[in-house]
Amino acid sequence: MIVGLVICLLAAAALIVAISFTAVAKSGGKLSGRTTGKIVDITYAPRYFNGESNSPTDGATIGDTNQQQHMAATVFSYFVNGQEYRRATNYLINEFMAQKKIGQTCNVRFDPQNPQKASIAKGNTYKIVAIILYIVAAVLLLFGVMFMIIL
Repeated sequence: MIVGLVICLLAAAALIVAISFTAVAKSGGKLSGRTTGKIVDITYAPRYFNGESNSPTDGATIGDTNQQQHMAATVFSYFVNGQEYRRATNYLINEFMAQKKIGQTCNVRFDPQNPQKASIAKGNTYKIVAIILYIVAAVLLLFGVMFMIIL
């Protein structure tokens, strides 16, 4: 009985997290404008570059001190109504990989009301994670109910 209840509680937690991922995925709908851009630079502090932080600290490093790898975000440039905008991605990748992306074209999604808000990410990750969590929640709920009935 207690095992079934615990599994049902885990199912409820998975459901809550799935709902939050669904909400985040839907908030990306504001980026309904589309244009083509170009990767033009890298930055070690994307939140500072985008004006979302007051701290120009370096990006993250991984590995031990002998083999540290710096992490960086790519900076992309795009035009909306003849005006150029530059924005850094919100995710960090290996500095070497980020450098290799300079010069590549990219698809940019932006907010038509505020073109400074933009992303080159497709936004599917949140949807996929939400679907997986809904499935996990359903399976856990099924097992929890079975445990409560059987035991």
